[in-house]
Amino acid sequence: YDSIQAQYEDLKTNPNLRRMMNDCTEAVHHLGFVLGFLAFEIFRRDWKNVGLILTVAIVNGTGWALFQNWKWAPHVFPGVNFNFWRCWESSGGLSMGLAFGLAYFFVNRRMSEKERAVVASRRAIAGPNFEWLLIFLGLTWSLSIFFRFEVPWFLPVVDWAWHLALPERVAEWLQRDHLEWSAIFFAVVCAFGAAYYFVNRCQPIAAPAKRRSLWELFASIEWVGLLLTAALIVGLFLPIDQYAAWGRSLRINRAIDQLGELMLQSTSFLGPNHAAARARSAYSVVPVMQLYLACVMLVGIGWYFIRYRNFEGEKRATTPVDGDPNVERMGLYLGLLGGLGLSLQYGIKGWFNTYKYDERIWDLQLQHVLAPLYLVILLAITSWILVRPLPRGSRGNIFPHAAGATWLVLLVQNAIAQAITGPLSDWQELSFNIYYAVLFAITAVTVVHFQSLKKLET
Repeated sequence: YDSIQAQYEDLKTNPNLRRMMNDCTEAVHHLGFVLGFLAFEIFRRDWKNVGLILTVAIVNGTGWALFQNWKWAPHVFPGVNFNFWRCWESSGGLSMGLAFGLAYFFVNRRMSEKERAVVASRRAIAGPNFEWLLIFLGLTWSLSIFFRFEVPWFLPVVDWAWHLALPERVAEWLQRDHLEWSAIFFAVVCAFGAAYYFVNRCQPIAAPAKRRSLWELFASIEWVGLLLTAALIVGLFLPIDQYAAWGRSLRINRAIDQLGELMLQSTSFLGPNHAAARARSAYSVVPVMQLYLACVMLVGIGWYFIRYRNFEGEKRATTPVDGDPNVERMGLYLGLLGGLGLSLQYGIKGWFNTYKYDERIWDLQLQHVLAPLYLVILLAITSWILVRPLPRGSRGNIFPHAAGATWLVLLVQNAIAQAITGPLSDWQELSFNIYYAVLFAITAVTVVHFQSLKKLET
């Protein structure tokens, strides 16, 4: 820091330093999430989840620490002109694959009778009950913060907003591009969670499915749950500037500056000019958003404890002991949509960069195509689970198309890898095309073998 202090003061001219600072900030956020979830699982004494988190964190963390972006390669191979960055991408991916493979092996091994008894004695939360709704809304909203900054997709400028019978401030807000696609996506997910809870909270597990009148559906609404959902959906559509203004009025910036001063003083041994660094005021936006979520959650938790007996009785009547299969299916499908959706967007953007297209033009056009398509798929998923749910007591094959989902991920990801590696006239890039094809072949054989063993077991 001492040697390039002037560059830190001019991040506009030195954008790589800004990226590095953002990466360090995200790394600390991710570390906080990992430690938070790990502490939660230790508190629950769910040792399988503890083992999963520790295995992935330690194995992959060690791998990444050793690979170090392959910055050591030019010193080990002096004079060699090679794309070591692609080596880092591949080795980083192999490190993650090894970590998840080991975690899968450890978590899915055969359980002892003692472990089976512990699992059988633990009631699942996933299902139409108030406690699940609180957790679902909280985690969904937390994830929306990441998407809001990582995928800042805005709807096109709404020129017609002034011609509608809208309040002037609403029309001005739409005109300024404040309407974000991520807000719409996560509003749909939050509304789905509330709708699934309201529709099923008065339907016992063993009750036969039947059509219900509008009055019956209206009577099944939990009004505090509806207010909490509405508050979080409104928060999704609030512009970043609004959260920043709240941060200034609540003096959160000052609290962050004071915390930064304390941390810098405690690390002053790093250099005489180290304390000249300052936390950026923009960092106060995320804490304000988290504070907004915390306030809503505290109201929900308070209401949960006030009506604890009622909600616990509701859980026993409507939520299977080992979990609701519809919630599990919803998790798989939304995970596929979110993961493959982001991969596809970044993959196509990478193809534009590889073949020298101006991403500032084509990336915007790509957003206008992919975002409505993703919204249609999201609405189809949520509507399907609401209209055609599995019986909540069903414990048959919840994922009959699991093999298809696996192959979908493999094919899409490998197609992206081939698309962003090029041009083929460059022998270095061609070597990676061949390498990715070999990796895909090895993976395909492994998956076919595994799926064949599963068929023999059933």
